[in-house]
Amino acid sequence: MSVEENKAATFADIYNAHARDVYRYAYYLSGDASTAQDVTSEAFLRIWMSAEPIRVSTVKSYLFVIARNLYLHQLRHTKRQQPLDETLTSKESVETSAEARQALARTMQAMAALPEIDRAALVLRTMEGLPYEEIAAILKISIAAAKVKVHRARLRLGAYEHVHA
Repeated sequence: MSVEENKAATFADIYNAHARDVYRYAYYLSGDASTAQDVTSEAFLRIWMSAEPIRVSTVKSYLFVIARNLYLHQLRHTKRQQPLDETLTSKESVETSAEARQALARTMQAMAALPEIDRAALVLRTMEGLPYEEIAAILKISIAAAKVKVHRARLRLGAYEHVHA
């Protein structure tokens, strides 16, 4: 097996193992399915094009760092927000579907109101289940700061839900 074939197999394994997580992270950062797809694609492209060997043990954290940096770069250049993709709802009853859309819209609105670094810390902790040490490394902050950011984000979301419920 050639080096290229071996790299392709490794890349396919990494993509299959982490693409959904990277997409979900990018989606919660951006609130937009299209942006999340672009960020996810670009993050994996950068892994693929990297001259450095891929370390499977840390690749997920590395992908999150890349995704966040790509999102921040795009945010600086676009400075605009787009509405959520309406195709996210399931095939439930119209009433349940409408309630789910409203709940998702409230949650995404509350998430968008958070500072980006707090939103990133919260998503990494709650959605990805990462330990605070890994969150701190990804966001380049101290472990204590990571804990504080997650805690404050949770409090802000709770307060937002209470006021807008």
